[in-house]
Amino acid sequence: MRLNIKNFMNVSEQSIKFLSELKLFENIEIAGKKILVVHYPQKNGGIYKKHIKNPSATESRELFKEYDDDLFLFGHTHSCCVNEIDDKWYIMSKKL
Repeated sequence: MRLNIKNFMNVSEQSIKFLSELKLFENIEIAGKKILVVHYPQKNGGIYKKHIKNPSATESRELFKEYDDDLFLFGHTHSCCVNEIDDKWYIMSKKL
């Protein structure tokens, strides 16, 4: 699934092409640890899940319950938080 950018205004064709080719997420493995890098978790169909500005550890776990990674890096809400629960880390940077 790719980013839907049809509704962007005042964006050059070159920028639209670049944005449309970006991955929605990336899976990385380092030292045996699985890492998911994503702007924000989505439901099936590409709809963002409920935005939670500063999710608790339990809310972070719920946001990513479909994934079996060890570390989750995400952004979107322009807030920061770091949570650890059940040996999994959830790090929301301000922008990702």
